[in-house]
Amino acid sequence: PVEGGGAHSRQGIEIVPRPSLNFVRGEIVRVYFEIYGLSENREGERQYAERITVSQSGRGSEGIRGFFGGLFGGGGKGKSLAFNFERELADTSEVAAEYFDIDSSELPSGDYRIKMEIDDNNSGDSQKVEWVFSVAKGDILTGQ
Repeated sequence: PVEGGGAHSRQGIEIVPRPSLNFVRGEIVRVYFEIYGLSENREGERQYAERITVSQSGRGSEGIRGFFGGLFGGGGKGKSLAFNFERELADTSEVAAEYFDIDSSELPSGDYRIKMEIDDNNSGDSQKVEWVFSVAKGDILTGQ
């Protein structure tokens, strides 16, 4: 570990590894990722687009849009929520480090799929990655 950083710290971001990808409702699901190999344009800028989709992959529930839709005024019963971002690597670092948190306290129990797509705006290259995490019923404080 870097001096002054936690046991699991990358690019100044504290990480608690969870290889099982299993969470109890109420836990914060932190998604950390790094992007490498972005091309520079003539001005030396590295620009990229990021699409993140979170969808419920299990059965028998409204999915996360029911929860998030209420927050954003949609209220629909869709099965996924997507975000699109245009980014620029601000410094001379070769790596873009990012993270976001998902508050699982209002999510129905079940399996969720996170799909990330990164497009290098300068080279036209594109990469996709996805994985599944689970949220179980229970109380984070008691573990039951």
